[in-house]
Amino acid sequence: MLERKKDISPAPDKIDVQQVTNDIFTVQCNLYQEAHYAYTSWVITTDGVVVIDSGTGPVGPLVKKEICRETDKPVKYLIYTHGHMDHVGGAFAYLDDKPEIIAHENILERFKRYNLTQDYINKIMQIQIHTDFSSNPTSLIFPTKTYRDKYQFQLGGKTFALFHEKGETDDHTIVWIPELKAVFCGDLLEASFPNLGNPFKVMRYAEEWAIALERILALEPDFAIGGDVILTNRYKN
Repeated sequence: MLERKKDISPAPDKIDVQQVTNDIFTVQCNLYQEAHYAYTSWVITTDGVVVIDSGTGPVGPLVKKEICRETDKPVKYLIYTHGHMDHVGGAFAYLDDKPEIIAHENILERFKRYNLTQDYINKIMQIQIHTDFSSNPTSLIFPTKTYRDKYQFQLGGKTFALFHEKGETDDHTIVWIPELKAVFCGDLLEASFPNLGNPFKVMRYAEEWAIALERILALEPDFAIGGDVILTNRYKN
């Protein structure tokens, strides 16, 4: 397991990049509470960059600057593992590159619901994590492409296989890169799970969550990057 940082500012002046492999980089974004962080990750290929989860609104632009320091290749794809704001809030930072933004089709109804119930959601967040987001709203960037069961594309000699599962949400996407033996799990993989629900919100999918994790294990990944934890299989024979 890579080091899990603590005391990260919700709106940092700089980011602490963790290099997982020669191709994979990741950054933790604080979500206003000690127990939970979200990861935004990116994979650099010879033909462009794939970003997996945009990160929070304050972190997205910092990640984009970091990518530009590492490569002159554009961000060709942005993948949402699911529609929670700590995973999609920084998407605006990548729009100049005109990436294909990919997500599961259920995210569309989620985003519509968020737009309709923004005031209610802010009230619940005040109860849950004692933070008022009303003065700093984030515009949702809808995906340019959605899929139902699975989707796959290639970039720079690497395969990005996406498939749908349920767990913390009903719009979850797992990203598997077989050439790198790396899987990006979103919040299906957290420091403690399953997270079955929060106050005044719908219950989550416990059985489906377990099935999703079994499917991830069956891939036999060397690296599993989750919502707030990274696992490495360093001792694999």
